[in-house]
Amino acid sequence: MNVLPTAASVIGSPSVSAGQRGIRNLFAQDELLRSCLALSHSSSVAITTGFPTHYMHSPPDETDGPPGAIAIATMLLSLGKQVTLLTDSRAVEMNRALVEEAVRT
Repeated sequence: MNVLPTAASVIGSPSVSAGQRGIRNLFAQDELLRSCLALSHSSSVAITTGFPTHYMHSPPDETDGPPGAIAIATMLLSLGKQVTLLTDSRAVEMNRALVEEAVRT
């Protein structure tokens, strides 16, 4: 089975900008493949989260980053990788609470 066409169909075409956000120029040829290979050969990974959508709020709200970071960390831990989550100082307590809740469930 050839996995690459399947992955491309899941991720979508770089020529399409989901939500018309103008991110087409951020795509690099074979970026997903290179990223997967780098992760598969690594023993430790750092994951960053903390792009505040409401910077002046405390904590600075972020809706999808922390759960996504936790999901990626869980997958990497199951593969035997050492994982470190990094965030900015304003969001430490919020992210700590999210991780603790995720571990309990």
